[in-house]
Amino acid sequence: MKTGPSSAQRPEERVARPVRDSTRRRSSVLQFCGTVWLGAATLLEGGAGCSPGDSRELEERGEQLAQIACAGCHVVPAPADLPRRDWEYTLPQMAWLLGLGLDFPGGAPGPREGFASYVVEHLQGKRASFEDRGLVLSQPVLDEADWSAIRAYYLNRAPERLELPAERRPAAGPEPQLERPSVEDHELQREPAPAERPARQPVPARASRLELFRPRPTDYSVPRPLTTLLRINEPARELWIGDSAWCESGCARTLTVLDSTGRRTLALEPQGDPIDVHFVDRGFVLTEIGAFFPYHIETDTPARLTRYRRSGASFDSSPLADGLPRIANTNRADVDGDGDDDFVVCAHGWGMVTIGHVSWLENREPEPYREHVLLHQPGCVRSEVADIDGDGRLDVLVLVAGAREGLYLLRGTGSARFEPETILERHPAFGFTHMQLADFDGDGSPDLVVVNGDDIDGHPDKLLRPYHGVRILLHRGGPVFEEAYFHHVRGACMASARDFDRDGDLDIAVVANLPDLSLDEPLGFVYLRNEGGLRFTPLTHPATNATRWLTLDGGDLDGDGDDEIVLGGFASPLGLAMYDPRVRQRLAQFQESGPSILVLENTVVP
Repeated sequence: MKTGPSSAQRPEERVARPVRDSTRRRSSVLQFCGTVWLGAATLLEGGAGCSPGDSRELEERGEQLAQIACAGCHVVPAPADLPRRDWEYTLPQMAWLLGLGLDFPGGAPGPREGFASYVVEHLQGKRASFEDRGLVLSQPVLDEADWSAIRAYYLNRAPERLELPAERRPAAGPEPQLERPSVEDHELQREPAPAERPARQPVPARASRLELFRPRPTDYSVPRPLTTLLRINEPARELWIGDSAWCESGCARTLTVLDSTGRRTLALEPQGDPIDVHFVDRGFVLTEIGAFFPYHIETDTPARLTRYRRSGASFDSSPLADGLPRIANTNRADVDGDGDDDFVVCAHGWGMVTIGHVSWLENREPEPYREHVLLHQPGCVRSEVADIDGDGRLDVLVLVAGAREGLYLLRGTGSARFEPETILERHPAFGFTHMQLADFDGDGSPDLVVVNGDDIDGHPDKLLRPYHGVRILLHRGGPVFEEAYFHHVRGACMASARDFDRDGDLDIAVVANLPDLSLDEPLGFVYLRNEGGLRFTPLTHPATNATRWLTLDGGDLDGDGDDEIVLGGFASPLGLAMYDPRVRQRLAQFQESGPSILVLENTVVP
């Protein structure tokens, strides 16, 4: 799976500060992509005279253009990576980024072209948002003939739907969600009659129910939750919860601490949306993403790291680093080997992820931390810090979900310097979201649990992506990881691997923020019980159908020796098929009475 090492990169040093040149950086990226497209058109200008009626030649020319042009920004996708309906939705967005306007295949949109009115409105809204961010070129960078060839290549060769191979369906437990029925335009104004509703998903057999856990009540509740942080602090038997201020009124950014009984012991209101916390002497370090929803690069709250020190019954706060571009994840480690803890930062970036990087923050307390950029790669969502290659030096694994989606190793070479290598890269619809180091084969070497299921910006119908789910990658030495297990989970976003049933091997808890809410059992939570030999039985719990989930954590919350699972709610319409009255009704229920969090108490230890 390793594609070969990249050249070494000298870290860029700077003190963390507000981003001041974001508009110039966006323009540079778009100009670069435009240059690549123009270069592709020049290289292939000999094919410009292809007859419009010669479909095969047109597709072949489109394939050549795509291979040259798309590689400038991301891995070149194949037509089979998405169903045709998704390509009809995705290609217009690529067209306006290239200055070609709001393009629709086959002329004016309508039901006969597969574009119901809700899709058109959705696309027009996205275009307005992109124009507001300065991501739309004012002049086209290729002509209509070249664009028509690329469009024909993808649309004519794409399948009508993607299938989940039989060998990847579980032998027992809940069936994976496959295709969802479409709701036509004329059905949008009324509830479907019982005879028109799709057949209900079969309820899994009793053996498929997760009976190891039972829900435990808490006194934590916020209006329309968007739980951006969950962390079990095992030594203190505390649950730390962060929530975003995303609704129009009555919402606030909050950081709340509950004790093991579910009683609130601390409540703070940070400046940005909290997404990570690290417990340090006499306090904690809080990571704030800034704004969870990236609307305006220049005006959004910047990302920051803040140190909180206990002062009597309250905390004093001081900034460690500020002005970073939307932090998705931080890890605490002594990167430079000087005896104090530094931080490795995944600065995801904004919008179409034209800005972002991976860096480490050098501990210079009481002065602000100094940032050293390790990799100029936007879209980073997760990092893990460990000695991956066994040479005694810290390495950094980086999971990237934007631009060049993939898994990268920053191999430590000493003196806080790192050499980047590519482990794997995937097409831009793969949707990486999360990873965790864990030893599944018991050889003492760190393996990986990798989750992918992000389709927030995809077609509103949320068609099946059979490659979405949870994977185990076994470490084969150096930068080589080999996929050994896959389970399909629609819209998977986070996982926790722990020995929940205390039988000596690792189980996996998974949450999905894009399950099919038109089904009776959406499968927003799946528990994979390890049966040995990398065989797992998928289970679920009826209490997890009460809302949509975004975050989870596992750990011994009550101190009895077994690990609980905590799920964080996500009562937002973001990414849902809101044209569907069944989904609208389900979301209304979540927003009215759904839990903000769900604590699943482990019953292994009585």
